[in-house]
Amino acid sequence: MIYVWIIDNKLAQGPFPSYSLINDYAKIFDAFVVLVMPHEIPGGPDYYLELLSSYGLEVYYAPTPDLHPVELLVLHDISLFIDNILNKRGGKVFVHCMGGIGRSGTVTAAYLIYSGKSLLDAINTIRSKVVGAVEVFGQWRILEDYYTLCKNASKSILDTIMKYHRAFMDESSLKHVSKIIQLSIELAEALDISIQYDNLILTSFFYETLRENKNKIGLFEKYLGKPINEKIVDDATVLLENVSSGSIKLNELDDHVLLMYLSVILDYYRDQRVVVTDHSILGDKLVITLYCDYDCSKLIEMSEPIIRVFEKRKGIKVSLIGQSYLESI
Repeated sequence: MIYVWIIDNKLAQGPFPSYSLINDYAKIFDAFVVLVMPHEIPGGPDYYLELLSSYGLEVYYAPTPDLHPVELLVLHDISLFIDNILNKRGGKVFVHCMGGIGRSGTVTAAYLIYSGKSLLDAINTIRSKVVGAVEVFGQWRILEDYYTLCKNASKSILDTIMKYHRAFMDESSLKHVSKIIQLSIELAEALDISIQYDNLILTSFFYETLRENKNKIGLFEKYLGKPINEKIVDDATVLLENVSSGSIKLNELDDHVLLMYLSVILDYYRDQRVVVTDHSILGDKLVITLYCDYDCSKLIEMSEPIIRVFEKRKGIKVSLIGQSYLESI
């Protein structure tokens, strides 16, 4: 067996285990977090997940492409899963991708952040145990976002929203909401916009709830245990109306809603093709780079009117450019 303890006798990470050794792993661990894509699994995911279950292992399966970050809210959901096994049930968790370095290190670092470590402490802890862990910029960037989220958002809001997702939202909707929140965090940093994180989370989820089924609004409020704030309702409604119709008076939107609208547009196809972003100042221009899995030129074109509004408000030239995520590694 090959694994490294990140938290002694509680949380470990490693490469894809040999099927012949699953019984040995099951004698040590109570749960697996599996991060490999379906095509990476000998025999396919159904066979593998059933094999793990047959040994009494609890499994969280979050297929993530190699060299990519795990989606932001999926990271949080995995952290909740790990925390439940470790601290509420006294169990042990094994996290694996294919090599046990990049994707696995991103998840274990995220759990350390969830548990209270700083971003640098979490990454340094993982790298001191697994050489090369958190392999690429995209994985580091998502951990920056997760640290920002954990530091600024109410844990009760985050945890409640994730319970709502598990009960009423599919994975596609979760990943879209996750991308809206992630891009809003990154773009707020680039454009120097102050955001209220609880409102960002609630508006994103409420927007998706409205889009999916307005009859779920009562369920959303029931999970929160209180009525939705009127501004959150208004902001989510404006987002939905304007994304649906394509007609929007951009100058009438405050920075918070305009930022979210930009993030929605950048995931317009709901395929998370914008993996992460970065920004730099070149002369008198702010350059925001979208690192994409697929062609982002149409998204950049759709975003131009929003960028022009931010230029006027911020008094700086802004350029939005696209670059291949994998070619940038």
